[in-house]
Formats: sequence, C-alpha cells, structure tokens
Amino acid sequence: MLGFLAMVSLVRLSKQQPNKELSSVLWRPGFMVLVKPHWARVKEGVNMAKMHYLCDFTLLGEAAEPPRLSYATQMIGAQLEWPETKGEGISVAVLDTGVDLHHPDLKHIAGAADMTGEGVQDKNGHGTWCCGAIAANGKMMGAASECDLYAVKVMKNDGSGEVKHIIAGLKWCLENDIDVISMSLGGPKPSDPEYHQVIKQLYKKGVILVTAAGNYGAMFPSDNTVMYPAVWPECIATIAVDIHKDLAPFSSRGSEAEIGAAGKDVWGLWKGGQYVKVSGTSMATPCLAGAVALLQAKAKFRRGSKMDPDTLRWLLQMYAEDLGAPGRDRKFGFGVFSFGRFDQPDSPGVELKFKVGSTRYWKNGEEKQAHIAPFIKSSRAFLGLRDAGEALDCQVDGSNLPFITVKR
Repeated sequence: MLGFLAMVSLVRLSKQQPNKELSSVLWRPGFMVLVKPHWARVKEGVNMAKMHYLCDFTLLGEAAEPPRLSYATQMIGAQLEWPETKGEGISVAVLDTGVDLHHPDLKHIAGAADMTGEGVQDKNGHGTWCCGAIAANGKMMGAASECDLYAVKVMKNDGSGEVKHIIAGLKWCLENDIDVISMSLGGPKPSDPEYHQVIKQLYKKGVILVTAAGNYGAMFPSDNTVMYPAVWPECIATIAVDIHKDLAPFSSRGSEAEIGAAGKDVWGLWKGGQYVKVSGTSMATPCLAGAVALLQAKAKFRRGSKMDPDTLRWLLQMYAEDLGAPGRDRKFGFGVFSFGRFDQPDSPGVELKFKVGSTRYWKNGEEKQAHIAPFIKSSRAFLGLRDAGEALDCQVDGSNLPFITVKR
C-alpha cells in the first residue's frame, strides 16, 4: 500500500541510490541535501487516516554566522513591535519533533513535554527550527523571543506522527493554559473524531491555533490540497511565500487558505546547535505564530486581556497585504501578514479633528470637507464610511454589508 506524504523531493535519486528509506541524506563538502521522496511505502495494515507528517521539504546549507534576523522575521515586521513587547506573558506551544535542549539560542525556553515515548530531545531538526522561528534569542532572534515557549513532542524522530500523540499534545496544551499553538504538520482527514473535538475545546477556551496548509501545491495546483488540521475552521491555515512575496510553488491551495508568511529558503535553528536554510509551509507557520504572540502580548499590555480567536483573526486580516485576487482567494488567503502595514514607527502621525453636526473637519491642521456631518447617538460618535476612508487615506467599501472592507 502506498501512502502519500506531505513532502517534496529536492533531488532525484540515482539508480545506485534506491528508495529504501523515508529519508536519504546525501553529503557534499560544506553542504547537505535532505531528500524526502514524494512516495513512501508503508506496511500493510497501516491506516493513513491515523498518521500525520511534517509539512516541509528541506535544503540544508551550513552557516557559521547566520543572519541575526531571517528575512521571514523581517517580512512579518516583528522588529517593529519589539520596543513595546517581545511576547512577554504569552505561552506558545510548538507541537512537533521536540527541541534541541542544548541549542545556545534556545536555552531560555519555558519547558518541554513528550507524547511519543522517544524523549523531548529533537533528533530530527524540524521542531528545533520551528521553536527558533518563534523564540530564538542568541545569534538569531525569533519573532517573539521573550514568550514562554513550550516544545511539545508529538512527531517521531523520523518525521511521522500518530494522531493519538497529536491529540495527547493538544490535551496537554488545554491543561496547561497555552495561549498560542503552532502545528507544522498535517495529513488526511483523521478517523478519530476526538482530534477535532479537542481542537474545538481549545478554540472555545481562547487558544489560537496556527497550522500549516501543506505542500501539495506544485503537484496539484488546481486542486484543493489544504491538509488537516488546517482544513478545520478553528485553525488558521498558513500558506508560504518567497522573499519576493510570490506564492511558494509547493504551498497548498484551497478555500481554507487564510494568512501567508515567508516559507521558502529561510534560515533558522537546527539540531546539534546548527543554523540551516529550509523551505515549506512548516516554516511560515511558526513565523505567523510568533506574530500572533506579539499581538496577544500587545493586547494584554494595553487593555489587560488577550483577544478572543475571532477578534485576533480579524486583526490578522487587517494586517494582511492582499496579493492575489481581491479579497480572500485560494492561493494567498487574505494575504501576507506584516506589522509594517500600519505600525511603521517613523511614519508621521495623523491628527484628525471633527465637529459634531458640521461637515468641516481638520487633518493635521488643514481644513477639509466631509460628505456627511458626524453625529452622536447613544453616547457613540458616528462618521460616514467615505469620510473615514478619505481622512485616514484608506479605501472603505461598504457595498457588501454586513461586511465592510478597509484597504490602505
């Protein structure tokens, strides 16, 4: 029986290099390629609906001095938020292959838990990369380096995982009051209904679930190939783009695609204290999870409480740069997230003064004319959509009520 995995091979295996294992490693001086074939033969009787796999394909290049900030961290604009917060007070769980407990950039993590029986130490590398994208604090900096990071091992060292272990990891998050969950894994629709049930419990509790859309885009570009758990409405299906914000060819497409982040050729942490470059929606997912941690930390600092999942997802949409077809589309979702869309510290502020009952208003001291006079009702001030858009240099579209679209 053949099982289809969420992997893409980078090089073609030669006739002298038969496909004997799930992963084959080829070495060259100073460079390494990890080959993960499209197809892997599994034993008879294995139920693929009970298995999940990592959402990456990997190109490893050794870096003696990695970049302080990966371009993925810079693309989400995490550094713009650091003067205010680096994720303090927010707990983030990475459900993956564990973590390199000895990596110099991850000595400060809050804790780790193992659901597989193999121990929390990461012998794969994938989990360490994902943890680093969020919380690295050393040669490299993650998006939210001062969050409380927990590495929850639900995937085995060979990159495979059983749904029962993922469910156990999600329950651990539920019991330990985790705020944000990053899951760079996926598979076919699981046969165990408890998987979705615990996802629903987490969402109801206010936990944000950031999940990988998958890497089937290049193989089936016209099909709906988003994987579970990203298919479920409680999960944020994360797509991947490259350094130019073009859709990564491998990124899965589908109506569930929600928000994008960088996931092609991104430097990060690896097992054995290494720094490597990798690709996949696996990489975009923790980058976005780091941004979510920053948003929740800001909310907690400014108003004393975190945002509920629906509000947080609405805010992600507001920060998303619409790159595909107008509105939500099956390739980019709502677009690629960036704090830089609104939080540029060096951009000049705008002072607006409106007078109730008058169509005159002032923008940075310059008199303007509104189309509708502002008014007060039930202790609330109301301003016309068109006037609000012009005053804030935004396009406001109210033609599709009850939805209002704001573009800048």
